[in-house]
Amino acid sequence: MNVLNKKIKFIKINEENNQRIDNYLKKILKKKNKNDIYKIIRKGSIRINKKRVKFFYKLKYNDILRIKIIKNKFKLYYLNNLEKHIIYEDKDILVIKKPTGIAVHGGSNIKCGIIESIRILRNKDDFLELVHRLDRETSGILLIAKNRKTLIFLNKEMYFKNIKKKYLSLVNGIWKKKNSIIELCIKKNIKKNINNKYTKTLFKIIRYYKFYTLLKILPITGYKHQIRIHTSYVNKPILFDKIYNKNLFDNKYINNKKNRLFLHAETIILRHPYNKKYIKIISNIDFDLYYFLKKLK
Repeated sequence: MNVLNKKIKFIKINEENNQRIDNYLKKILKKKNKNDIYKIIRKGSIRINKKRVKFFYKLKYNDILRIKIIKNKFKLYYLNNLEKHIIYEDKDILVIKKPTGIAVHGGSNIKCGIIESIRILRNKDDFLELVHRLDRETSGILLIAKNRKTLIFLNKEMYFKNIKKKYLSLVNGIWKKKNSIIELCIKKNIKKNINNKYTKTLFKIIRYYKFYTLLKILPITGYKHQIRIHTSYVNKPILFDKIYNKNLFDNKYINNKKNRLFLHAETIILRHPYNKKYIKIISNIDFDLYYFLKKLK
């Protein structure tokens, strides 16, 4: 599917005032990544009240935003099937069962992620923003806010650890303790000597296999690759983790192309932003993971 942007668009700023222009453009130019946005600003393709602005300009009430976008064809992957992956939706939130191997958002080498695709698929929605992220290789629940009030509320809930997430994972080796907690300070950036980040994860055993252990995992803190780092730290890396797992037990399955990361975001429990009542959303594991476990029995 190819999508074309309109050449010129005028927008009168209302409730979006006090936002930085770059952040605002990321929302309304739904197929543009971060680098594209900065390029558009630098080239003067956007004007505020007929004047050029810098990327850090903050929008004001009654500003007139003029956007001139060069025609740009953009191929969207997996868009046709994305609707099938929506497992919950109401006026405030949308929950997607993210497939493995797909990034949640575009970046330097990725033109289109889940959020860009859902914005195009739901182009009548004015607001769609990620509440949290998942690694590209991880499948499962991905939470999206459908308005700014919801995003602010859920961000606060995340900060105060009121949103509970549960993962399923198959790790190499036999996990000894039925219930265990790993606490670890992870270096955020070794090259820049940035301070360590405190991380904490709870692990519960579901069942044992000959060489592996199936775990239910509850991250207490949230950090990039946290679960993968913690399991690797105790020498029980997640099966088929290409970054943190060098275990030779994986080889026989890699030859059979059973080599996707065995990590699935299964459950999320949160207070609904509208009525503040707790809701629980479950995403069953993909068939390939289910079939893999069945073959291990």
